[in-house]
Amino acid sequence: MKKLIAPRGIHPRWLAMLLLGLVLGACDNQVNISPTEPRFPDFTPTVGALRTLRISGSLAAAQGSCLKATILFDGQEINGARSRCQKAQGCARLELTGVVSSPAGHHTITFKVLRQSAEADEYLATGLVEVSRFDVQFPEPVVLELQPVRATLQPGDGVTFTIDLWD
Repeated sequence: MKKLIAPRGIHPRWLAMLLLGLVLGACDNQVNISPTEPRFPDFTPTVGALRTLRISGSLAAAQGSCLKATILFDGQEINGARSRCQKAQGCARLELTGVVSSPAGHHTITFKVLRQSAEADEYLATGLVEVSRFDVQFPEPVVLELQPVRATLQPGDGVTFTIDLWD
């Protein structure tokens, strides 16, 4: 009687197909040469980048004598920030606005009375600063509220606020 011999190993054709499938699956047809240290994509540094400051506020005069006022940023008048009252005796409130670009650091904002009909008047200065950066896109600008200040001012005097901008 003859004995049937069962195959004991994997058929060579199946073995070749399996090996070929593994080789093709592991190969992506790309040669990757890596440097010895990691590389990061180039980026523009934002340290020292300019911010756009939109300053708005008001000077409210108790006697209503304010005729002309402006905004100073770090001691320099902002172009286009002058506000003038249309009444000869003065206004009780003048709205002030100005836009300036600035780097990070410690800064001052001054609401300055240029002319008024009284020798001295008591003022309430209020305002806010909207800070935005071109290189960082926020949905809305960051708003810094300036704390209200009361002061008795003569022409040429002002109320000064300090702000700190950081990177």
